Amino acid sequence: MKAKSIQLFNRLYSLLIGLLGFSIMGCESSTVAEYGTPTADFKFSGKITDAATGESVSGIKVSTNNGYVYVENEDNGDYVMNYRDLPATEVLLRFEEFNPKQTGQYQKLDTLISLTDEEFKNGDGNWYLGKIEKEINIPLKKKEEAAE
Repeated sequence: MKAKSIQLFNRLYSLLIGLLGFSIMGCESSTVAEYGTPTADFKFSGKITDAATGESVSGIKVSTNNGYVYVENEDNGDYVMNYRDLPATEVLLRFEEFNPKQTGQYQKLDTLISLTDEEFKNGDGNWYLGKIEKEINIPLKKKEEAAE
């Protein structure tokens, strides 16, 4: 008798759970489950020059605020940095000497770049915010100029 009542209870419980499950699934919802991480493409480029003379400076490392993305500029002073990361409203670019032959000539410079959502182009409306391109020309001061 006890076994039959437990069996009946289990069947009723299964029926109840089944009905509730189907009724929950039957509700319409405009929310779509998406899985992923928001991303954006960044492109920063420009020319690095000597602040006093205007001449091109080479051997400069350009890095992002997290430090894991960096490039070395060309002999003509030009640099191009492309990377994909989480979308941001601000990016810190650091300019510092990388060439061991001239280490110590120029000051390190941190430049904070403000970004807006409108500047990101060709996003997909979901996780990919788009690509942003900015040209940033940097005049570096020599270390002795900083002391003056």
